[in-house]
Parts: sequence; C-alpha cells; structure tokens
Amino acid sequence: MREIKIKVYTFKELPENIQSDLIDRYRYEEVEYQWWSWVLDDYIDEVEKKWGIELENSPTFDLEVGNYIVFGGNLNKKRLLKALYKEGDISKKAYYKLTNRVNIEYFELNLLTGQYRNTIEYIDFSEEDKNGKYITDYLIDEIDLDEWFRDVISKPALKQLKETFDCLISDEYIEEMIEINEWEFTIDGKIIWEEG
Repeated sequence: MREIKIKVYTFKELPENIQSDLIDRYRYEEVEYQWWSWVLDDYIDEVEKKWGIELENSPTFDLEVGNYIVFGGNLNKKRLLKALYKEGDISKKAYYKLTNRVNIEYFELNLLTGQYRNTIEYIDFSEEDKNGKYITDYLIDEIDLDEWFRDVISKPALKQLKETFDCLISDEYIEEMIEINEWEFTIDGKIIWEEG
C-alpha cells in the first residue's frame, strides 16, 4: 500500500477556467429531477383556494420553443363562478342566472387537458329561455374561460417555472451550491470525496 498526498482547493482557490468548467459541469444538476414539484406547491394551493380549481402537481410544460403548460385536474363550478363574480370577471346578472338553485344543476364545467393547453368544456342540459339563451350562454357572453385560464392560471405558473429554472442553472446558483456543500477539488477540478 502507498499513500499519496495531494493538495486540495476550495472552489474560489481554483483557476478561473477550472471554476468555469465546474459551473458548466454541474449546471443542470438541480433540474434533472422533478424540481417543478416544489416550485408549484404553493401556487397550486393558491389556485385551489381562490378559484376552486384543483390542479395536479405533475404538469406537462415546455419553457423553450413551445412555452406552454398543461395541468391535469378538475374544478368546482360553484366556487369558480363565485370567484369570477367576486373578481369582476362576470356580471351580477350572469352570476345569479348561472347559480340559481335550479339552473346550476343544468350545466357542467370541466377542465380538459389538451396537447398544448387546457380548455374548459361546457355541457349544457338546459332548454332555451324566453331570451333564446341556454344557461351557459350567460357565461359565454361575458368571458372566454379558455383565454381566462391561459392568462390567469397558466401564464403565472409558466413565469414562476421559468424564473426558477433560470435561477437554478445560473452561474451564481451553481457556485453557491458548490460552496455551501464545501466541496474540495484537485487543481484540475476533480472533486475530492471524503469518507467517514
């Protein structure tokens, strides 16, 4: 057996070109596995509390070319309509027409998953009223729920994911991660793993 002594260096003690190589080597370390899960936890809770929409924490998304996010989940139409009215997205007339004790039983609203976006499906079992309208017409006339979902739910989620992803792969973050873990290296950038 022979024992070899080598010098070890902290990240900051290494030459700049080696520091740069290490940052590139570990750049995607934090985003290899479901990093988005913890990013979206609070957001999903907020959406459920405010809008009555229960989103699954396993979206399909693309932060690059497609720039889209698709959630699985379901919605509570009573809570959604109440929130839309409270936020001023639908009028008092539409809200009371839709949530009338009888009328609300005559239609469904379902969150559907498409390839690149979510849509909200209307299923209307009502008959035309004296104004020649079905129950969901009072909603459709005032708001495009597909666009609303995209603007109010999807875009903020995408923004949050994009900002976090950019942070996690930034030079500053990788350098901080290396220093927090107190890794030590040989002069050519090989990491020293201490046992014990």
